[in-house]
Amino acid sequence: MENVTECKKIRDWVKDGKTIPIYAIGLSDGQGGESVGSEIPIGTPVTELVITPNANPQYASRIKWNKPGSTGGFKGGNRGGNESFALSYAKDIAVAHINHGKDFNAGDVVKVAEVFYTWLQTKK
Repeated sequence: MENVTECKKIRDWVKDGKTIPIYAIGLSDGQGGESVGSEIPIGTPVTELVITPNANPQYASRIKWNKPGSTGGFKGGNRGGNESFALSYAKDIAVAHINHGKDFNAGDVVKVAEVFYTWLQTKK
């Protein structure tokens, strides 16, 4: 599996009075690009990255790391992927229980979603 082989700070960018570090990212398949504001650990799988080629070929591609669990998951963020499937399945179970006259509260939905998510992650 392809992964990050290099991450080094190359410069700072000042935007709206804030200094934001820019990192050069190298990948094991020879590709590369820049990460704005986020240091991406060596060994991070390419499957956790979003690589956006720059429209102007003289500039580097943008690489963003979708850290597992970084956007909050069921705590209010939208992680997408398996998280979305897990929550959808848990909601279906809740509706089925309610339709059959059984109690099922929001806390139960989250617990079931976490179980589904954990299982789905082990199947990657």
